[in-house]
Amino acid sequence: MQRAFWAVYGKTLRELEQDWLGYLKGRTFTAQEIFDYAQRARFYGRYDEHLALLRQAVAVAGRVVPEYHLALGQAQAQLGLWDSAATTFRQLLELAPANPTYQWSRAEALWAAGDTLGAVSAYEWSRYLDADDPRPFLRLGDWQYRQRRIDSAAALWRHGLKLAKGPRTTIEFMLRLGRYERGRRRGADTARALFAQAWRQAEEMIDTSPGNPEPWMMAGEAMLGLDSVGAALERFQAAAYYAQDPFDAGRIACDIGFCYDRMGRRMEAVQQYESVLASLATDADKHTARYYVNNVFR
Repeated sequence: MQRAFWAVYGKTLRELEQDWLGYLKGRTFTAQEIFDYAQRARFYGRYDEHLALLRQAVAVAGRVVPEYHLALGQAQAQLGLWDSAATTFRQLLELAPANPTYQWSRAEALWAAGDTLGAVSAYEWSRYLDADDPRPFLRLGDWQYRQRRIDSAAALWRHGLKLAKGPRTTIEFMLRLGRYERGRRRGADTARALFAQAWRQAEEMIDTSPGNPEPWMMAGEAMLGLDSVGAALERFQAAAYYAQDPFDAGRIACDIGFCYDRMGRRMEAVQQYESVLASLATDADKHTARYYVNNVFR
């Protein structure tokens, strides 16, 4: 074998190995190559490696590259690094201030980080940049609801529902409006209709995308609204199995806690709420968990 290598390359196998190691040591990778490696890491579920490689790609690029920065912000958000994600999306906005996707992404990161005033301002800008996007109405309604301006929240959600086109956003609006109607004196029938419709659409999403935690979570919330607590818990547990980032995991843990509270399993419910407080969940989910640590979900 040694003679064969010598005949072809004029070098021994050891000399060829040293040449190869020298090449690898001096090899530099382009930002695009590093970015491609990052995408492969994400495909295999290696999220810490994915983030580290994206940071390298951005550093090598030496400038704001929209594709790299958008992926970096999303990776930071997936790992619960909300402040870092907000900073990354702000850098994108400095490059393209009229881009509604960047504005929405920054708003979501600020909301998750607990900077609600900054988030509300960003949602307003997002609504201004794309008047047909229903999502800002979802969060602006959430903010009004948190401020106990319940009817104002419902008005925003109703308007957003009219704009909603995809099933995911549509279901989110119906779930919120179902809870709103459930709290009204004569809203029980309307609430059940909204929850039933949300459940049917979520179940259709599960059929087409069974590995996605969101439809499982939303189907569970609809069933909880319909008082099917056991079936709701099964769906939340499936959602928890598939969930890969804090944005979903915190909400799902709260949902599981709600089921345990409704079942009279208070200790297990509190454990779920406390797990949210100890995690990288969003500020909104921690706000919910903090409340229900001391109050039973009805």
